[in-house]
Amino acid sequence: MKSVQIEEKTVLWLEYLHLMNKIKVLLKDAIVKKQEISFYESLAGDELCQN
Repeated sequence: MKSVQIEEKTVLWLEYLHLMNKIKVLLKDAIVKKQEISFYESLAGDELCQN
């Protein structure tokens, strides 16, 4: 009986870690995208200022 409980906890823990990794990846993607957007916005701003 105890071994079944331990296995369930291990599976839950692995699923939790997997989800946390997915969230980290999504956050990194979001940060990179935000930096790209602000970079292009600043480029566009420079273009507008020069004209």
